[in-house]
Amino acid sequence: MAVISAQPDAIVKGIAGLLNERLALPDPESPGDDPDVDRTQQVKELLEAWGASKSHGSMTSDLAKVDAENPRETFMRKRFADTLNDASEFYWLLDDTIQGDAIQRRGEVITRISYFALKTKDRTLRLRVYFNAEAKVADFIRD
Repeated sequence: MAVISAQPDAIVKGIAGLLNERLALPDPESPGDDPDVDRTQQVKELLEAWGASKSHGSMTSDLAKVDAENPRETFMRKRFADTLNDASEFYWLLDDTIQGDAIQRRGEVITRISYFALKTKDRTLRLRVYFNAEAKVADFIRD
């Protein structure tokens, strides 16, 4: 069995949250009081474009240039699009403001990480979205 299938990141994040509640990831079952509903809608539209292998105006150029023709990438986007289509809810959870240039994604200095939840009939996924200083999305991952 591969070590990654044991989800070591989830274990580390869970332990960090137990040791210091400020380090805990937001509960995807508990929507926050969204401070920017328009941004949340824009992120949802970006994710829909991503799943359709299209670019979106709120993507950084490096994120928009990710090779959608690569077979693995095409498969992952299709799978993500299917999950997004099955979603009954998409909502904001939390924002983290980042100081300095300690975090970079796809060549961009990250100034904010926003957490969102995507709720389907079977599960609720937490998404981490990385924004640059121009409020463009440099990257996103599923926690």
